[in-house]
Amino acid sequence: MDLLTAFENMNWLSVLVAAISSFLVGGIWYGPIFGKAWMIEFGFTVEILEKRSMPKVFGLSLLLSFIAAFILKAIYWCRSRFSIWSNGRFFCWFWLGKYYVRYFIFI
Repeated sequence: MDLLTAFENMNWLSVLVAAISSFLVGGIWYGPIFGKAWMIEFGFTVEILEKRSMPKVFGLSLLLSFIAAFILKAIYWCRSRFSIWSNGRFFCWFWLGKYYVRYFIFI
């Protein structure tokens, strides 16, 4: 079984639901619950945040939530179906994906 077969057999609806739920929980978490504490810790003010393009910020957040959900689903699906060599290559891609998601969160 190769990686292409893994992507074809993946349950994409579960990835989409996980991405949307992560996006919504993050919005609640960094909004009404800890929004002010988050602003203080990162040195943001209301004026700085109002200058940002909200469709761009929310679109990027949703895209990164989808990438994180996809990586987690791929790891779960692939962990028992591939050889050690395939897992090594896969986890290299996982590390790169995790790095880029974490990098773009703080931009």
